[in-house]
Amino acid sequence: FVGGDAMNGMLFGAFGVFYVTVAYCILAGIEDLRSLGNMSLTVALICAIACWLFLTGGGVKPDGAAIVGKSLYLAFMTGCFTVLTVVVWAVTYGKVSAKLAGVLLIAMAIVDLIVPAIDLLGFGKLPF
Repeated sequence: FVGGDAMNGMLFGAFGVFYVTVAYCILAGIEDLRSLGNMSLTVALICAIACWLFLTGGGVKPDGAAIVGKSLYLAFMTGCFTVLTVVVWAVTYGKVSAKLAGVLLIAMAIVDLIVPAIDLLGFGKLPF
């Protein structure tokens, strides 16, 4: 992984808790999803910070190496997830239609997952 274990662990942990919250809301039949929206907003903040760190490389170690490896693909991906989780927050608070979240999910599956997978398989590198 680009960025080391701590950076990716932060993202995996945040999304793990987010999806457990989604599963709980579905299984418990919760009708007021504002608590899910609040969790989504928290994940959006974490993704925004991760996006910035992947763009800039974060701080510098004493030997001059960046603490977080720069990666345009991971910055783009976490930026997209920032937008998506903000939209999920807006859906749970009734600010936007759920159709918008659905369209974003489909578009992001293509742009963030399928295109990079084809690039890796066909050319051995990420698209950005």
